[in-house]
Parts: sequence; C-alpha cells; structure tokens
Amino acid sequence: MTRTLADLKPDERAVLAAVDGERSYRRRLLELGFLPGTAVRVVRSVPVGDVLEVELRHSRVSLRISEAVQIRLADQGCATSGCGSGCDGSDEHDACATDAVPEAPRVVPVAVQRAGSAR
Repeated sequence: MTRTLADLKPDERAVLAAVDGERSYRRRLLELGFLPGTAVRVVRSVPVGDVLEVELRHSRVSLRISEAVQIRLADQGCATSGCGSGCDGSDEHDACATDAVPEAPRVVPVAVQRAGSAR
C-alpha cells in the first residue's frame, strides 16, 4: 500500500516520491519545492478544518488534507521514522533518530557570462 502525505502524523518525517493530480496542481507544488527525494515533516494536522501544515526545505506550507492525499511518499525501511536505513523500526540506533531524513541539497542558480561579451 502506498503511503501519502495525508497518512503522516505530526512530527513524523518521510521522503516525497511523486505528486499526482491535475497538471496545474502538480506544477504549483513542484514550484513550492515538493520534489521527489525531498525530506518532509508534518508540523500539525487540523482535521476539522481539513488542513495539514508541512515543513520542507526550511519552509512551512499548509495544504488541504484532501490535496495531501495526492502526494505519494517513498517506501522506507523504517516504518516509525522513515529513516530509510532498512531497519524494521524496532531497533534503536542513530540512523532512526527523528532528524535522520537527509535534507535535499541546495541548488544555487549561477549566471555565467563569456569573457569579453560584457560591454
């Protein structure tokens, strides 16, 4: 069974696998940083208002729970913390610490100009 972002509980971490849904919805989430391989943490869930607050790439984003169902998570070895170390969740080791999900590398846009082309 594929887990979705809506399945996570507060303070639970995982890694994003894919964004499903309508094209414009997918594009907007990708622009916000919901890229495959990105570590994500659920900050809080408010079922009454259908709101899920998530943290990714040092930002917090609020989504409707009905929209979070369309964001698939990567299969992880550790079911409790999503550490990806291959453990069964019963072992206590450093790889299963709550901050074990690695952050995605930062991309820095750089403008390159040929020598002699500036006037």
